[in-house]
Amino acid sequence: MTLESKVRDAFEGLARRVVPPPDAWSRLRARARRRYRRRLALRAVVVGVVVAVGIVAVPKLWPDKGIRIVPPADPTAVWKTYQNPFPRFAFRYPPTWHLQTFSERNTNLRGTLLTNTDRDLQRAPNAGRSAVWDFRELPANIVVVEVHHDIGRATTARPGEPDTPLPLSLDQAQVRPPDAAVAEFGVPPALVIPIRISGDDRYAVVVWFGQGASESDKESARQVVASLTFGSDGNEPLFDGTMSGWRIAPTAVIRSEGLERQLQLDCTPQEVNGETKTDLDFAVGYLPPGARLTTSVKTVCDGRGLSVSQWFAVDKTPTQKSAGSLRVERWLMDKRAFAIDADRSRVEACTISDHPAVCVRPGDDPLEDSIILLIEDDVLDPFATVLFVAAEGVPYSEALKVVNSVE
Repeated sequence: MTLESKVRDAFEGLARRVVPPPDAWSRLRARARRRYRRRLALRAVVVGVVVAVGIVAVPKLWPDKGIRIVPPADPTAVWKTYQNPFPRFAFRYPPTWHLQTFSERNTNLRGTLLTNTDRDLQRAPNAGRSAVWDFRELPANIVVVEVHHDIGRATTARPGEPDTPLPLSLDQAQVRPPDAAVAEFGVPPALVIPIRISGDDRYAVVVWFGQGASESDKESARQVVASLTFGSDGNEPLFDGTMSGWRIAPTAVIRSEGLERQLQLDCTPQEVNGETKTDLDFAVGYLPPGARLTTSVKTVCDGRGLSVSQWFAVDKTPTQKSAGSLRVERWLMDKRAFAIDADRSRVEACTISDHPAVCVRPGDDPLEDSIILLIEDDVLDPFATVLFVAAEGVPYSEALKVVNSVE
């Protein structure tokens, strides 16, 4: 028998004589678990010490390489603020989006468009008074936010009705599919929020989303709508006082004081085209580059002129950053009062062509809307005569040139 066989037989005999306890295997596994947990705890302590030393030592050894926790950037922090003085509203918007103002006699709408594209929107051809934008040539990812005031109708709000609560939300918008008559112009469904401010329910916000609009641009539109404010922005009060003997105040104040223009006539006013001769007719000798007459309309009563209005669109040019508009109007007034919703610091008394005037200058943006009210005849016998010029998206210096050129 070999030595290897003798050793094997000895071990096998010993194994038959030694019987392990029943719980031997369980105790062995428990001992192994305790040792494993002790090793994990030791490693955790070592890692904690190293991290603590690093946090304390690194800023001291390398001050410019300390650990800094930077919170997520607010994307709206770099947004711009747009303020429209007449009617008064304001909103914040992305700096890369495009602003476009409009003031239209045929639709009786005045307002501002905001789009995520770099081009001006155009009205659909032959749309008449339906106020339809032409979407056919616009990109599929288009997003449009419109804020407007319908100056062509009287308010239907009842006295005492509360204003629309702010902030606005697109969740409260009414969904209006495009009318079948204008479907050919590619108009998406509109999200519409009617708004009542200071007893005037002629405001509205309208939002359109193209089929390919991104979720980020849709969210930006929602935040634009939520940022919308009316009247004073809370930082500066609106002008409310007397200037050159005339009561100048916000629209709601003029209305509450019963100073709205209400000519007492023995005849029925009629709207006529611009070719009809009246005693209020005027000629504009200067217009900014790119300006073109879009509407000329007059109101008469038994042959006497009550108002003469000329509306001009100002196209974008190398010197004109964006499209704008001009309104030049001459009115008979039965009260020495005029509604202007503008910050106090922007309204001042001025003199133009030897006549007293009220001038509303732009704010920080030189293309911000401006107003010039020139008092031509201050005698209420029975009516005074004023020349009103409103410039939207046009430099104030150009508006002054227009006023001085009127004959």
